[in-house]
Amino acid sequence: MENDNPKKDDEVDFLRDIIPAFSNTVADNKAFQSSIMQRSSRTLKLQDVGRVFVSVYGNPKGYKDNTLSYHHIFPVFMLLDADSDYVTGMNLFYLPRGTRQKVVTGLLERLNTPQPDVFTKSTFRYELVKNKIQGAIIKPAIKKYIKSRMSPTVVQLSPALWQQIYIGQSADTLERAWQRTTSQKVYRDFVAEVLKEVNK
Repeated sequence: MENDNPKKDDEVDFLRDIIPAFSNTVADNKAFQSSIMQRSSRTLKLQDVGRVFVSVYGNPKGYKDNTLSYHHIFPVFMLLDADSDYVTGMNLFYLPRGTRQKVVTGLLERLNTPQPDVFTKSTFRYELVKNKIQGAIIKPAIKKYIKSRMSPTVVQLSPALWQQIYIGQSADTLERAWQRTTSQKVYRDFVAEVLKEVNK
C-alpha cells in the first residue's frame, strides 16, 4: 500500500536497500514510520550524541595503510562524538548478540524522555565507564568514521526501533554485513580485545 507521506517512502526505500527485513517492518507499521528520519551525514553534530543512526560505509582509509583488517559495511551506531570531518560511534554489531542485547537494554533504560520519539537520546556516556569492566566490553564497538566515506544519507532511529534492528530479524542480515571477514572472526576478536583490556 502506498504511503501517504512521500518523504517516509524515501526513507523506507533507503532502508530497504540496506536491510530489507527492517524496512518491511517499518513500511507495514505506521507507528514505526514516525520513528525514522533521513539526515545528511554532514549534519551529524555533538547535539546528536546518544542518538542511533544507520549508514553505509565504504573504502575505509585503514585499508590503504594496512591499519584495518575488516569493517562493517552498514554501521548502526550510537553517536558518541562528532566534528566537521568525523563521527565517533558505538556500532554494537562488533559485539556478540548476547552481549549486544545487554548493552541495548542498558541504553534503553537511560533515555532522556519518558515517551521516546525519533529525537530521543540515550544519556549513556562512554567516558563514564571506559575505565571499568563495562568499558572494556564496549570498547571493541567504538569506531571513528570519516564523514566523506559515509553514505550522503543516514537514517536516524527512534529508541522504539533499537531492539528490532540490533536484536530482531534485521540483525540476521547485519551480522553478515562484513567486508574482508566473517562474524565469527569479529566475535573472536571481541573476546581477545576484552581480555586484553581487563588484564592490563
